[in-house]
Amino acid sequence: MLRLTSRREFIAAIVLVALGALNILLAQATGFQGFPGFLSLLLILCGIYIGLLLITKAPRDLGTSFVLVLIGATGLYFGAELTMGTAGRMGPGYFPRLLSWLIVAIGTFIGLVALSTPGPSIEAPKFRPMAFVLASIIIFGYMMNGFTIAGVAVPGVGLFVTAVVIVLVAALARREFALRESLLLGIGLSIGTVLIFVYGLGQALPDCPDGFRCTQYFFR
Repeated sequence: MLRLTSRREFIAAIVLVALGALNILLAQATGFQGFPGFLSLLLILCGIYIGLLLITKAPRDLGTSFVLVLIGATGLYFGAELTMGTAGRMGPGYFPRLLSWLIVAIGTFIGLVALSTPGPSIEAPKFRPMAFVLASIIIFGYMMNGFTIAGVAVPGVGLFVTAVVIVLVAALARREFALRESLLLGIGLSIGTVLIFVYGLGQALPDCPDGFRCTQYFFR
């Protein structure tokens, strides 16, 4: 089990938090920044994480909490300039900011539980799941926006097909890959995603190839 008990880690945690906080305070007071604001936030989060490792009972859960909070904080930081809008008239920053706050809340809850409930230690990372999940994210971008290969332009295929494909790719992260179950899950999730985000919330996402909406093929 990974546990930090030496005084050095405690001092490192204090130094990281102090550096990040000092840079933020200097930027607000004088306008001078020694390094970007996001790096200050990262230093503070790393310092808090190292400090909490000294007292946590579930190091792996605390690591999960740290990653989730970092992802949520990143979304909030880079989406701060996007227009929020309202629930009835969503701006481009409404859903990303709402999702980021939800991720931060989940990460914080997991971290609080890790401080009081015994859990597993941190083990070596498994690269197969990370590789396929990352690949599914990259594939989503290319399939939605289209791409050019060898001078040939390949158009986007729309949200419906893309959702099915990325579910199948992400399912390969498991060694016990079941094609039928994954395919059914992908179809169900793609239908739900299209109905909720494209037709329910009115998001500007093409659900069929070439940027069209599938309903135009049925209602002309």
